Amino acid sequence: MSKNTFDWRKAVEEEINKPSEAPAPEQETSEQIALDDTQRIKVLSPGRLVFKRFIRSKLAITGSIILILMFVFCFLGAAFTPYKESDVFHVYKYQNADYGVAQEKIDYDKYTIEGAVINDTVNAYVTSKANEMIASGLTSIEIADPSGEGLYVLCELGENVFELRKSDKNQIVIYNTSGGTFTFSLSEFDTPEFRNAVENLASTTKSFTLGGQTFLVNYASKQFTIYIMSEYQPVMLATKYVFHNYDTANVLTDDYKIQVLSAIYDTGVFTYGGKNYIVTPDDEAFIIKQQIDGEYQDYVMLMTFSAQRSTGEDSLSIDYKLNLLDLIETMESQHLTNLEFTFGDETFNLYRADLSFRIQQVQELYLIDIFNAPSGEHPLGTDSNGMDVLTRIMYGGRISLMIGFVVVFFEVFIGVILGGIAGYFGGWIDNLLMRLVDLFNCLPFFPILIMLGAVFDKLNVDSYMRLLYLMIAMGIMGWPGVARLVRGQILSLREQEFMLAAEASGLSTRRKIFKHLVPNVMPQLIVNATMSLGYVILTESTLSFLGLGAKYPIATWGQIINGVKDSYSLLHYTYIWIPVGLLICLAVIAFNFVGDGLRDAFDPKMKR
Repeated sequence: MSKNTFDWRKAVEEEINKPSEAPAPEQETSEQIALDDTQRIKVLSPGRLVFKRFIRSKLAITGSIILILMFVFCFLGAAFTPYKESDVFHVYKYQNADYGVAQEKIDYDKYTIEGAVINDTVNAYVTSKANEMIASGLTSIEIADPSGEGLYVLCELGENVFELRKSDKNQIVIYNTSGGTFTFSLSEFDTPEFRNAVENLASTTKSFTLGGQTFLVNYASKQFTIYIMSEYQPVMLATKYVFHNYDTANVLTDDYKIQVLSAIYDTGVFTYGGKNYIVTPDDEAFIIKQQIDGEYQDYVMLMTFSAQRSTGEDSLSIDYKLNLLDLIETMESQHLTNLEFTFGDETFNLYRADLSFRIQQVQELYLIDIFNAPSGEHPLGTDSNGMDVLTRIMYGGRISLMIGFVVVFFEVFIGVILGGIAGYFGGWIDNLLMRLVDLFNCLPFFPILIMLGAVFDKLNVDSYMRLLYLMIAMGIMGWPGVARLVRGQILSLREQEFMLAAEASGLSTRRKIFKHLVPNVMPQLIVNATMSLGYVILTESTLSFLGLGAKYPIATWGQIINGVKDSYSLLHYTYIWIPVGLLICLAVIAFNFVGDGLRDAFDPKMKR
């Protein structure tokens, strides 16, 4: 073979041994995952599957975000606010404030003479009898004593001054007709003439006269009781006159006023406390002057016109009162309803109010800052108690959310225990517990809570204890639904294979119920509890709005709205109830969204 001859065998061998340009197959770097491998079990974990299904629901995620923001707002926001839940804010404001009241006296002031005893009924009749005397033109009128212990007569001393006089009934003798015996209380009447007159009395006789004196007769139980009336003595003075001090520092006693009233229609002079006084008429008034160093000086003025401060203090000066009297006469003559006037350096407003005249003055007052509009200091304004609305909403959210969780916890706690026992044991235990559930379901929820609220109000229960009792009551009233749910689930679960295995293992009844059965009911319980939270918050808000839930100073969303429940407040203070109402709606909707998401996540077949 020559050199140039093609060696095809060698070419084929080289071609066969030539390394391939195609990529070599990848070698496995890890072993094949077995069906029972822990990594595969982790991937197929029910919890992760539920979570993945939950986060696929846009409504559930929306509800979760709303709840997270709400918890941050209520629990963290309250920590950064500069105010506390119970802080009350005040402000200085210029406004018309009541300064005084003036009116013509229409009733009577009564002054009882020291040591006198007056029947209460007679005392109440004095004013009406005085008006009756004026209308009839009488100068005196008798007033009956219901007790029969005396006689009263009301006399007019002069215009606007009346004196009540009393005659006491004194017992003289008791004459027993069956034995013919006399028992004298006053020995001066023990005379033959008097004895003879008494012995000849008839049982129907009411009075008789002897020696110019009149005697009263009372017959009962075969014996006569004879009385004599004493002379009339003053016991009370009634007048429309008002005492006005020239020196407002003076204090006038009732005894002094009695001396004045007795003197103005008598001698016009009297002595009291070692000082001499004289009464001087002045138009429709009287001026009482006191003698000081030989000269008489003005001390007290009597008028039927009354003027005093709104606080009830009689500290207005005589000049101010007389000026008021002139202004009122001007208003009545010109038929005015209000009049502005100046006295000294101060300006006042006088206006008519029914039978009286009110005096107002613009004053700088330190007031509680109620219903203040939103501002930089108070972003949502202040409420009816002068508290910051935004701060109250934060703290109120804490309470409202806490109530929801506590009530649901009570419902689940009681419902799981009773429902688990009923479902596991069945038989008469199941029947007994289910009848108990039926009994609680028959109880009217809201009427019972309303009655409890009324009882708490009557007993003045502390606000925090009231809130605790309210949560317990709502929890006790709400557990039957949870018990029925747990019982129904356990009735089906107890017949499954894993329970047969637990039975064969010799586990105790408590462990079989609460370690094996109840955990398998947890998905349904979680969904039920989540959706119940919104209902509980709405129920508490309704009760607080009606004034039957939490009370001041505790803040809840319902209690905040309670402060603006009248039509005027709802119209003018929308910045208080609209934010709270939105938060209640968002909380209820968010819990429902989360509940729907959990329901679909735990049971994908329920998805629509």
